[in-house]
Amino acid sequence: MWAVKRNPMRHLFITIVGLAGTHTQCALAQAEPGLQLSPSLTLSREQTATQANPAAPVARPLLVTATPGTVPISAPVPAQPKATPPVPKWELGLGAGALSFPHYRGADQQQTTLLPIPYIVYRGDKIRADRGGIRGHVVDTGTWDLDLSLAAGLPVNSDKNEARRGMPGLKTTLELGPQLVLNVMGRPRDNNYLSVRLPVRKVFALSSEQFTDPGWAITPNVNLNLRNSVLPKWNVGLNAGLFFGDSANHRYYYGVAPQYAAPNRPAYEAKAGFGGTQLTASLSRRIDRWWIGGFARMSSVAGAVFADSPLVKQQTNYYLGVGVSYIFAQSQESGVRFDE
Repeated sequence: MWAVKRNPMRHLFITIVGLAGTHTQCALAQAEPGLQLSPSLTLSREQTATQANPAAPVARPLLVTATPGTVPISAPVPAQPKATPPVPKWELGLGAGALSFPHYRGADQQQTTLLPIPYIVYRGDKIRADRGGIRGHVVDTGTWDLDLSLAAGLPVNSDKNEARRGMPGLKTTLELGPQLVLNVMGRPRDNNYLSVRLPVRKVFALSSEQFTDPGWAITPNVNLNLRNSVLPKWNVGLNAGLFFGDSANHRYYYGVAPQYAAPNRPAYEAKAGFGGTQLTASLSRRIDRWWIGGFARMSSVAGAVFADSPLVKQQTNYYLGVGVSYIFAQSQESGVRFDE
């Protein structure tokens, strides 16, 4: 005997019961409402043999064909697991975006600007570059990795900042140093990846006028990447981190030398230690050769050793950025997939 059932997705299922005690379900995709099936079915040779010997087991799937004028039905084929598509070893692109950010952490002045967005991805075995920065892969044990990490900071014009007016401006900074990565869940190439990162970087101020030593920065953080999990076809990133710096690093941003003291800005000597917290959420997607993405970040200097600096005007700052890039060149050679 056979019966007709419909599922909520407008797929039609036909259940055929009998024939040596077997129970086989066949699917007809995208059946139209009110579709009538003909009971005129032709059995295959395997089923004819089964009828002759009901006790014989049936090892082959049930094959059913329809006579002319009826709807053809075929047994479902098990879905094959999809292989992870290869990715180019390098990609280059260019776009534009809008970025809103404070002059520095703890500042009470915000800046919004339009910026070009270069899209640079390199998926090498040892060197990797993406939106998270440039990393040199030194050691990979499976449980933990040792990378060479690189980061950068934007400059601040003190003439446009009330708290720092009359003081030297903050130069563009470059941070370079090792980074220990603990793989807590999955690996960078997996859809769901959780890691703990401990970068220790030397900070360099890029200035041709005078030598300035911004010291060292330590920024441990927990990073979670969810690819196609929370939102289909979207990459979701969540990051929570802490800031630590030596006295030179904190002095560069929050110290006030005696010659720059003013009635509303007393001299201040910054100390080494805790520098605050940061939470970041990001969202990105690739559509053919287009990349779109954005992020939101909350940063706080509450509890920082320099929280009483006259240059700290508020404890919490917010960052927001959106952008789009077009990838105009990519390699034919495949690279190593990682958390992008």
